[in-house]
Amino acid sequence: MTQAVLVVDDEPVIRHLIEHVLARAGCTVVTAGDGEAALGVLDERPDVRLIISDLGMPVLDGFALLERVRERSGPPVLILTSRGDEDDERRARALGAADVITKPFSRQDLLRVVRPHLEL
Repeated sequence: MTQAVLVVDDEPVIRHLIEHVLARAGCTVVTAGDGEAALGVLDERPDVRLIISDLGMPVLDGFALLERVRERSGPPVLILTSRGDEDDERRARALGAADVITKPFSRQDLLRVVRPHLEL
């Protein structure tokens, strides 16, 4: 069964890397460069079962996206961060993040946190 995952990051290289790993695991991947674009994708793609989002993005950052997704009772959100800041991780979890992944991450790390939310 193909499952849609929305990857949100302002860095095209990161989006492509995650898309490649998840596609090989059998997921359909859609992407967005910021939180505002991600909300548009969610409006168009009700089949999105999981969101993987960076924190630091222009227009609408990961914290704001997380709040908006929770207001909509949207899919689980995994947060990516390069900051390694415990306060950011606590804030993300308080806002409802399903998990937090610190960059850089391995393919195995990514799949380990994605698997519980999808049928992989």
